[in-house]
Amino acid sequence: RQLTILKADNKQKKSKIKIAYVSADFKEHPVTFLLKDIFKHHNREKFEVYGIFINNKETDSLTKEVKKLFDSFIDITDLSDTEAIELIRTYEIDIAFDLMGHTRNAKPNIFLNRIADIQINFIGYPNTMGSAAHDYIIADNYLISNDDANYYSEKIIFLPTCFQPNSLRHINSLTHDSKVINLPFNSFVYCCFNNNAKISRKMLYLWVQILKETNNSILWIYIEKCATNNFINEINKIDSNIMNRIVFAERTSYYDYLNRFKYAHVFLDTYPYGGGTTTSDALVSGLPVVTLAGSSFHNRMSKSLLLNLQLNELVTDSFEEYKNTAINLCNNSSAYHAIKRKLETAISDSVIFDPEHYTKDLESALIRITEKTI
Repeated sequence: RQLTILKADNKQKKSKIKIAYVSADFKEHPVTFLLKDIFKHHNREKFEVYGIFINNKETDSLTKEVKKLFDSFIDITDLSDTEAIELIRTYEIDIAFDLMGHTRNAKPNIFLNRIADIQINFIGYPNTMGSAAHDYIIADNYLISNDDANYYSEKIIFLPTCFQPNSLRHINSLTHDSKVINLPFNSFVYCCFNNNAKISRKMLYLWVQILKETNNSILWIYIEKCATNNFINEINKIDSNIMNRIVFAERTSYYDYLNRFKYAHVFLDTYPYGGGTTTSDALVSGLPVVTLAGSSFHNRMSKSLLLNLQLNELVTDSFEEYKNTAINLCNNSSAYHAIKRKLETAISDSVIFDPEHYTKDLESALIRITEKTI
């Protein structure tokens, strides 16, 4: 049923700003991997931090870990929207982060009916919500240009560095050789571990062309088992002789997934929906990422990460430039090793993999919006 849209009560000024992160994905999920260190680093002298869980039917060991990072953890899984709204309002939240947007298990009605004075679209949905329910969206100047800001229903909070929170992943030492993980010995390995739903026919065609113009190269891609036959058919339509140079990666644990990057040489981003968490996983593993930047949030995420690391040469503006950049990294050994060294230095020097620094930037913005200076 349609709920009556209510406004949250005006509150007296408090000593701490109450912020709440609302999600169904407090588990092994890309958004939680990005944010868990932010939860931990919030300044408890200035902020009171709540987690609002909207789906306790899917939990794992990370759920238990994340719960401990909040000052209070509120489970609304079994409540109706009306009951959830009434309960959350009793906590008098100042700022609520919607980590779901228009994704599975989201509860848009609780935001439409206002559970906080300020509501922010953050990380989980890479675009505008197109709704008056969300006052702000977190971004940076590489992600959303001033011209594009007019197309967003939200006001833009431009962070001084990358929009995406990150930390240095704890990657285990290699435990398998390439033969064990089914990769040909001494091959140049292009990889893509983005969700296979992001792989368009155009991108698949482009990857086949890259293989055909490079020697001793293979493509290693993550494909869900249920989609394997469809991808084999699509590849065979493009070139039936190339299938022996494509290796499918199976679903594995998060930490084994992180280890996979160490066996590859170049990560090929998808288009028109690019990588986010997966791109940062590749970069922090020392893997150059070639991306094709578009004109929207969802195909500029990798661009933001790369430009914040001063790796401009890996950001391309056309399919042809994307192809040529990927080919050059395989065929030109000196160019490849130069970009590897540059990436290593950039990761070491940059603040974008420092969650404590990110949290301070975010908190500065939150203080400003509560004071209505953004």
